[in-house]
Amino acid sequence: MRFSLASITALSALVGPVFAQNGSSNYVRRAQKSKCTLFIKVENKGSDVDTTSYACTLASSPHSFLEIEGLSDEFFKGSNIISGKSELEFGTGVTVSSNNVITLNERSVSVGTSNNPTAQSTTGVKKTLAIRVIAQDAETTFSAGDIKDEIFGTGVDQVNLSERYDTCSYGELTFEPYVGTTSGGMNVDGVALVTINVNVSGQSNSNIQNAVTTAAAEQIGNLSQEFDYVMLCLPPGTSGGWIAYAYINSYLSVYNDKWCNYPSGQVHEIGHNLGLAHSGESSAYDDQSGMMGYSYSQDEGPRMCFNAAKNRQLGWYDSRTVQINIASEIWEGKITGIANYKDDEITDEKVSVWFNLADQDYYVSFNSKVGGGDDDMNSGTVEGGNQVLVH
Repeated sequence: MRFSLASITALSALVGPVFAQNGSSNYVRRAQKSKCTLFIKVENKGSDVDTTSYACTLASSPHSFLEIEGLSDEFFKGSNIISGKSELEFGTGVTVSSNNVITLNERSVSVGTSNNPTAQSTTGVKKTLAIRVIAQDAETTFSAGDIKDEIFGTGVDQVNLSERYDTCSYGELTFEPYVGTTSGGMNVDGVALVTINVNVSGQSNSNIQNAVTTAAAEQIGNLSQEFDYVMLCLPPGTSGGWIAYAYINSYLSVYNDKWCNYPSGQVHEIGHNLGLAHSGESSAYDDQSGMMGYSYSQDEGPRMCFNAAKNRQLGWYDSRTVQINIASEIWEGKITGIANYKDDEITDEKVSVWFNLADQDYYVSFNSKVGGGDDDMNSGTVEGGNQVLVH
């Protein structure tokens, strides 16, 4: 395959505070200054609809993600926010409601860089905990044993979070169930049971999320310190037609009951934890060549990985990725699919060609639809199978 400026130009058009109660349900901060780490929450509502919002965590209660009110979209867009790395600093008169909403004033808020950024590594073995929830009026539908199998493949399940990341990364990134006794004294075997003394029905997912993480901090221990990733499997009944969501560059992802068991939802939300954004063409999710597009309500599939742009961010195939200066270089060679990445007979072939044109990065790859056997990496790719793709 041959690339030059003349042949590619057309592509550019295609593509630690203290709070005191003030006599109501709000709490007024008494300290002079405070900081909170800022996170972007990406929520999948299904039917090609997603919402992006902002939350922050205080050093005194890192398990609670406070929803932010009072700051405009223009404020966030103009502040070069990096989820998990940026922090907000604010002064007096800040309130936090009983529903875990923090209200800020743009005139008294500044954006800085956190001294303890939470960027996640894309290699290594990750200790992962799933939490099954028992509320006053409902509980997560599936048993702890079922959830463990569906996430980690410890029983009969073949396609799951652990299998997909291990397969797609060639063992560079693996997710293992946390097994042991936590600092709170709970014996855990991959899935913990957490009881909350509230009703789920009609409540927002963020309210139930914070109720669970608060209870988990008491019953289990420090979630962000003891585990690499925590997956909350919430009971059915919360308000809104949501599927799942995650905080970018964070340890936490949250699932609406049965969606905790679907591999595409698991891989997609943990992808956000790893720093990945959505893969879209004309809308947020409609690139179906990889796992950061749509999520699918399937138990054993689809067997696919990530598109070339996401693979570049994850860094698993860098040794077989070539970057060219499209204005001055001509590259000629063969591109193979990621399923052939470690084939010793074709080490001269690349899995991706990366270049920049008009301040836009482009990634050219071959989306091999390989199936069968233990190396069934990408047989379930939904779009562009066995085709050359440009992202």
